[in-house]
Amino acid sequence: MFLVNDFSEAINRHRSAHVNPAETLCVDESISKWYGKGGGWTSVVLPMYVAIDRKPENGRELQNVACGRIGIMMHLSIVTTAADQAANLSATDLGVPHCTAVLQQLVAPSVGSGCIVCADSYFSSTEAAEELLSLCVRFIGVVKTAHRLFPMERILSRELRARGDNGAMVHVEATGTADMMATLWFDRSRR
Repeated sequence: MFLVNDFSEAINRHRSAHVNPAETLCVDESISKWYGKGGGWTSVVLPMYVAIDRKPENGRELQNVACGRIGIMMHLSIVTTAADQAANLSATDLGVPHCTAVLQQLVAPSVGSGCIVCADSYFSSTEAAEELLSLCVRFIGVVKTAHRLFPMERILSRELRARGDNGAMVHVEATGTADMMATLWFDRSRR
């Protein structure tokens, strides 16, 4: 595991030093399963076959951030044991939900850039939006309703009667500037 961690860290350092990402970053998690040597794919010099298989018995989950314009992976993180991950959290990371801490680590090189981070529901929460906003990074993501700061009462008070109905809520800071927005739509159920 240490050789793989050293390799991924070397890639991260190299990309950070030599590649300037565009204004949009995409954050996601991937799963890689090792199928071993053999099989039809090795005849074309591919040593492994990658497939999505949630929590593989013999493989790893990867978390990554890529430039949304050129599609190149900017930062790669290999998910290890919970104890190892907890040991690598900074003091700042300890005060936020785990997925928000991971998101902050992945986009750390872009702090202060004003770029837009697009993430899937694993990383998305109101806390993530607030944390990235405080770091001068904008955020777009689908927020699950189970998150602590999700405005459930306000969402439920909105009348949506038919498929296609939609609405928006805007958070305005003390200076009168809108700093966050949530959209809501009705498909088969509220979203």
